[in-house]
Amino acid sequence: MKKFSLVCRLLGTLFNRAPDDAVVTPLLTMIEQGKLKPNWPLNQDALLERMQQSVDLIALTADYHALFIEQGGAVSPWRSSYVENEEEDAVRVFLQQRGMPLKEGAVDHFGALLLAASWLENCALVALIHPNHSLVTFLQLELFRV
Repeated sequence: MKKFSLVCRLLGTLFNRAPDDAVVTPLLTMIEQGKLKPNWPLNQDALLERMQQSVDLIALTADYHALFIEQGGAVSPWRSSYVENEEEDAVRVFLQQRGMPLKEGAVDHFGALLLAASWLENCALVALIHPNHSLVTFLQLELFRV
């Protein structure tokens, strides 16, 4: 797995699921025990050490819910909240055209988009999608309309 894909998969999971989710708690345990550091592809030792010292499942879960889940949360995790005149279906169509298997429901969650980016890189579809752009450039052009 390439660095970009690993970072997208990890951050996508953390944004896409609450800290008390059964998929996330082992990841938080790895962070707390310092086991993520040897596998993290970026030079961020100080940040990882700070994260290791501040893993508090109750506080993280409360913050996650206040930010993303509760009615009128502080931040919308949905792309469609920020891109005018475009529905979530545009992301679904984009991903389906590239062969990504999707479940029912919204797919334009920030965490899900990071997971999709990891999937796209892992499947080596970038070259097939647009051979003249890197994955980051392509996602900026197609998903975020930068």
